[in-house]
Amino acid sequence: MTTGDDFIALAGKLFAGTSRSSAILRTVVSRSYYGAYHSTGDFLIELGIKRSHQHNFHLDLIESGQPDAKIAGKLLGDLLSKRRLADYELNDVRAEESKFTELSVEQAREVQSLLSKIRQEPARSAVKVGIEAYRQRIGPRSSS
Repeated sequence: MTTGDDFIALAGKLFAGTSRSSAILRTVVSRSYYGAYHSTGDFLIELGIKRSHQHNFHLDLIESGQPDAKIAGKLLGDLLSKRRLADYELNDVRAEESKFTELSVEQAREVQSLLSKIRQEPARSAVKVGIEAYRQRIGPRSSS
């Protein structure tokens, strides 16, 4: 089964490869985001929190109130913006710049690292309580 970590590893390999075509650089940005997205979704499942499919995991982490989770959420939100640019704004060449692409891989790896930290107690429980409180405040979200 493919995991978010697999996507992040692939993004790193593609970036380190010899081909730097615009399509590959844009793919690196996209895989970086989706790797971090799926890793975060898996973490939510571990916490017993239902995943939505609205690409709002970054808000769950930010609003949890836990410092490392907030940083991870901000990085994930930034990756989402980068992914949208890379996938949908083909006239915007920023996604084809090496530094932009490299930063996406680095941010995805940092999300991985922060998720590892917040899987440990007491951060884990604090994140769970914080996300549950946030979701209570905003009400039900669609799960499709």
